[in-house]
Amino acid sequence: MQALTDVVLNAADSLWVYPLSLLFVTVSALIPPVPSTSLFVGLGALSAAADVPSAWLLAVTMAAGSLLGDVISFYLASRYDPSAWRLLRGRRRQEALDKAKEQLAERAPTYIISSRFIPLGRLTVNVTAAMSDMRRERFLFYSAVAAVFWATYSVGIGSLAGVWFKRYPAFGVLIAVAISIVLGYGIGKAVSWYLDRHQARQAERRSAA
Repeated sequence: MQALTDVVLNAADSLWVYPLSLLFVTVSALIPPVPSTSLFVGLGALSAAADVPSAWLLAVTMAAGSLLGDVISFYLASRYDPSAWRLLRGRRRQEALDKAKEQLAERAPTYIISSRFIPLGRLTVNVTAAMSDMRRERFLFYSAVAAVFWATYSVGIGSLAGVWFKRYPAFGVLIAVAISIVLGYGIGKAVSWYLDRHQARQAERRSAA
């Protein structure tokens, strides 16, 4: 995967960077190991340090690819049985699907947006939404909001690091990716803690009723 990422980063001064990066973030909806956040963070750092590629076009590209990937995974999950998908096999992943069903039913906007920072979260949420009673229009709206938020966050973090290390673009890319990994991990943990706490409170209220 790193070799593919390097191909996109090396194409940063070419128009090819936009379709290539769009492909990455689209495919990552179905194959989580494909880099998405780190790729756009790195490109955002290059944009601020070297003025190419365009930060605005990167954000639009990432948002469009994110939404497209969500739509594709939602469609596939609604047409084919997700339980047969290799990525979703195993006890822990099935538990994640069960948890996602509960969270979507109670806090759909928060969960869909925050799923970008949880390992396998994007795929799990898209599949669960397709398997649940969530209307397609509602899912698309929340997914679009999440796509804009995610793109702004990724390109924004990269751009800030690029400005700080404008004289050393390569170092700026490394710092930007490192910052995004640490922040993403922290946000993911905080979101998981909050959702688990909310779920526990809901369970206590139901048992007390």
